Amino acid sequence: MRTVIRTVLTANSTHFLLHAELDGYEGEGEGEKRVFSENWDYEIPRDLN
Repeated sequence: MRTVIRTVLTANSTHFLLHAELDGYEGEGEGEKRVFSENWDYEIPRDLN
């Protein structure tokens, strides 16, 4: 079993923008296959006070 996680955090003038990807793989080499995948997108308001 192998997992790969990717995250990207950016921002604009009003929000932090988070994108995350999670993939799970089984097997090795040529026999490896992805068995799980999920993506998330969040907008988090910036508190500029």
